[in-house]
Amino acid sequence: MRPGAVALVTGRGARRRGEPSVVGRHVQDFVRVAERGGETLPERGAANAKLNNFCLLEPTLQLLGVQFNENVAHDIMIGKRGAATKILYELYVALEKKRKTKLTGVAMEAMRPAAPARLKSIGSVSFQEVSDHSEMKSKAIEDKIAHIHILEQQKSLKSQEEQRAQDSEKDTYKEINKFEKSMVGNAFEVHSQVTDSEIQESLQTQNLQETTLETTAQAATELLPTCSDDDYVRKIQKHLEEDMFAREQREKRRRKMLMEQLIAHEAEEEIYQEEQLVYRLMRQSQQERRIAVQLMHVRHEKEVLKQNRIFREKQYEERRLKEFQEALDREA
Repeated sequence: MRPGAVALVTGRGARRRGEPSVVGRHVQDFVRVAERGGETLPERGAANAKLNNFCLLEPTLQLLGVQFNENVAHDIMIGKRGAATKILYELYVALEKKRKTKLTGVAMEAMRPAAPARLKSIGSVSFQEVSDHSEMKSKAIEDKIAHIHILEQQKSLKSQEEQRAQDSEKDTYKEINKFEKSMVGNAFEVHSQVTDSEIQESLQTQNLQETTLETTAQAATELLPTCSDDDYVRKIQKHLEEDMFAREQREKRRRKMLMEQLIAHEAEEEIYQEEQLVYRLMRQSQQERRIAVQLMHVRHEKEVLKQNRIFREKQYEERRLKEFQEALDREA
């Protein structure tokens, strides 16, 4: 855009006519005489951002002599009909006047009073600090929201994994039950196919086994020697004594092993305490040496300051005596 032309926002850009960044770009295109240091306006849709951007435009417009205040900014922000056109036309007229008088931005800044310029600079600095602080707060809030979103996603993924594991476990249980039922059904079918002859044969074999067991039991009772009750009691007592002795020996071995473990643990604890004591003493000695070196440095610095003070006082005394002698010579 040429510096001498005023361009209005039409068509699709008319919807964003209330954006200060759009007006600011038009102003920055042909307001080069002010030379404000190339300050750009961020494009944001929030009301605070719009107001802040219009506050950034206010010093330049006031320097050019254009009437600009909060009401004009509000009219432009809400998109009031003719508000942007009016401010741009006033800006065009002011720039034409400055161009005819051949005034540059440096000259206009020099013509301003010192106090308002200083106040404007202080206000701009404080405004920049406030805007930076608000941006830092918004960034911190966005980071917290992103962190919370990530935690929620992790929780949802974990719950989904647990649900999958439960579903797979249920499926395996179902398959196991189906397999067991099928095995039971097959066994029942096989058992139903047994004939009567086989059942009779099994009964005969069972009877033969019972008769053979009875005969062998009778033979064993006949062959076993008869023992007296005293011998049986002595055997039981001997067995009990052997069990008690073995139990006592096991208890002794267990106590001995526990004592050995306790002694080893105490030895390890003593070694650890000794190592910690040595480490503390070495660290304490290092700190003491460091403190001693620092004290030596401080003493040396104090001594140097004392010598410098004595030397300076001596020089002052000599200068006073010299000046007094010169005054006496002049009077004589």
